[in-house]
Amino acid sequence: MSRFNPDRFQLLLGVDTLTLATRTRKTSWRVCASVAYVAQIAASTLQSRLQQLLSAHVPRGREVPISIDDRLTRYFIVTPPEQVNSFTDLQTIATLRFATLFGDKAADWVMQADWAVGRPFLVCAVPRVLMTTLLSGLKTGGWFSGGVKPESVWIWNDCAHRMRQSDSWFARIGSRHLLLSAGTGRHITAVNLSIGSPPESAEALKALLMRESLRWDRPLPPTLYVSQVAGGAIDSLHGQRIGDVNIVALRPNSPIQEPVA
Repeated sequence: MSRFNPDRFQLLLGVDTLTLATRTRKTSWRVCASVAYVAQIAASTLQSRLQQLLSAHVPRGREVPISIDDRLTRYFIVTPPEQVNSFTDLQTIATLRFATLFGDKAADWVMQADWAVGRPFLVCAVPRVLMTTLLSGLKTGGWFSGGVKPESVWIWNDCAHRMRQSDSWFARIGSRHLLLSAGTGRHITAVNLSIGSPPESAEALKALLMRESLRWDRPLPPTLYVSQVAGGAIDSLHGQRIGDVNIVALRPNSPIQEPVA
């Protein structure tokens, strides 16, 4: 972070709200302002709301990373056949997998992935209209993109150095959703996003882990790394054990930790 530009900014794109967070070198993240938009007609409302928000608080020429709510994202795993060895083939397989799972036109989505040959990999699909509108709005207004990623990907990348336990699971718990993933080493090999009220007790979390263990046909993990919005009930379980699973709360230095509508 430059000494001449001590302020940092991040946009949080919720299902119907665009929120700007900011921090200085010596302060924590805080919500600076928020505006509403209508997701169903994002192209006609989002760009104007974006420019309205940034023009009031962010100097032109600054970098603005954007976090997209998990509820606007499609997560899935691709296991490429052994004979696949090119990036083009991987993209084709991911496109077919997406259409099979969700029934949507893959052309309407932008796919970000941990592309790999010879092993399963995670794909995150974001609505193309949102991605295009956000990037166009930044460029038109004179700001630079600091990256556009789903919220769980931001947290995973920020906290990867802390998630050292082999075969651990990761849970991102929002106010109205829960993303659960399992992996081997640093690679995610199973994922599930559920919409609705997340578990609020150790017993509810245990039942969820048992259900996914059966569905994924894999043993419960030695460690569950949890990221939850501030004040969440599961975050308070840090350091405890649920059966044989150790709960470790991840608290990234990120505005994503704060509750956003």
